[in-house]
Amino acid sequence: MFDSEECELGCDDQPNTSIIDRIENELELTHRFEIVRRHLAMDVFDGVLPILGIIMAGIIAAHSQESFLVFETTILASVGASIAHFFSGFSSSYLTETAEGKVLIEELEKEQKTLSHDKIVAIEHETTLLISLMNGLIPSLSVLLTIIPMILTVIGIFPHLYLESMYASVIVGFVLLLLVGIYLGMVAHDNIVKYAVKTLGAGGITIFLLMIVSIITGA
Repeated sequence: MFDSEECELGCDDQPNTSIIDRIENELELTHRFEIVRRHLAMDVFDGVLPILGIIMAGIIAAHSQESFLVFETTILASVGASIAHFFSGFSSSYLTETAEGKVLIEELEKEQKTLSHDKIVAIEHETTLLISLMNGLIPSLSVLLTIIPMILTVIGIFPHLYLESMYASVIVGFVLLLLVGIYLGMVAHDNIVKYAVKTLGAGGITIFLLMIVSIITGA
């Protein structure tokens, strides 16, 4: 990732280094690049699977109750889940990475003799904030992307299509799961179809179990 030892020790001091390159170099330096790569897929899962459960619960309820009221409740719960995902993901990751960062700073001070203590602390704090933001934003945005059809109904682009927009949101959720499968297959340099089937299967199992609960409870 680093072009030279000099770049490795202080790429942000190079005039031709972009912000993206600098952050990438800092993630490599702090051994956190793999953490970001893993969280990308995990956080999409954390966002999409719960929201699929919420939307499917709404769809089931809409067949026996007023669809508009169920729609309102479902989208409110979805937006609430998005907000909760952000604060939960950000705070938990920030606290964890901050605690780990104290050990990391000590290790970097032993490894990187040419970097000052202040420089190492700044790099650690910046990568901690980046990972924390990703851990909060990715699942939160995954939820919002999933419910785009429902949002379009709320703002009047597709008026009164309450149940239809909920079904469309389920489809969007599965598209996101498909993209996660493709991404994981590419990362693993393995069969993309195999990973796509697994990620889509996770969504399918979520819906199947919800349907079983619905049958058992008579909902």
